[in-house]
Amino acid sequence: MADDAERFYGLRDELDTELQVYRRSADQPLPTAHTDETGAVTVAIDPADGVLSATITEAWRDAYEPDGLGAAVVATFQALAVDRAAQWAQNVDAARDDVYHPSPTPPVDDSFAAKVERAISDAPDRGEAMARVLGNVLEVFDDISQNLDATFASVLAQDRTVLAASRDVEVALSSGGDLVRVDIDANWVQTAAAATITRELNIAFMEAHERAEASPTLLENTPLGRYQRFADDPDSFLRHLTGKD
Repeated sequence: MADDAERFYGLRDELDTELQVYRRSADQPLPTAHTDETGAVTVAIDPADGVLSATITEAWRDAYEPDGLGAAVVATFQALAVDRAAQWAQNVDAARDDVYHPSPTPPVDDSFAAKVERAISDAPDRGEAMARVLGNVLEVFDDISQNLDATFASVLAQDRTVLAASRDVEVALSSGGDLVRVDIDANWVQTAAAATITRELNIAFMEAHERAEASPTLLENTPLGRYQRFADDPDSFLRHLTGKD
């Protein structure tokens, strides 16, 4: 038994130090801009809020066809994503060169299980409180078991694309803020100044970002949507289990 406990705490310390490595690497800067090889398209991501932006120069007319500029913007963002991933990997490797010590084990009294135990102990009728908690736990398990497949199907069926469009420019972001598509009217772009194209793109990027930020979570409007609230607020789950919600 003592060996099992020792292995458990050893694993906990390994995971804790590994987490410290990733936290340290996450604090390091990543590339925020990339320019395509022609110099016609530069894209950027704001490290503070993740808002995308693009700058188009007049050189695009020699580099791309009018109906290909949108795809060029997407490709340049993809190149920026590759740059950021490569730098992140380097940051992780560099972070491993530092020395880390496991953080103190959190007090047991702070655990969710300890809070449930205290709620039962403080109840006027401990037996009734225990039965209520166990009943609610079984109800949660049964609910998840019965609705898991339907929830997965609902999530997979969701269209998570967020659109923002003007008359001449349309951008599509995933709900996580990743660029999916850029469509630019081929007729309009032939006569529009590069500064105008830049402005219209960035207005669309900002609008799409705001819509993505306001989009519902994956679980929202699914059979198991209410459990998102429990994940965001563990105390509400405690109240649910103890019948005080």
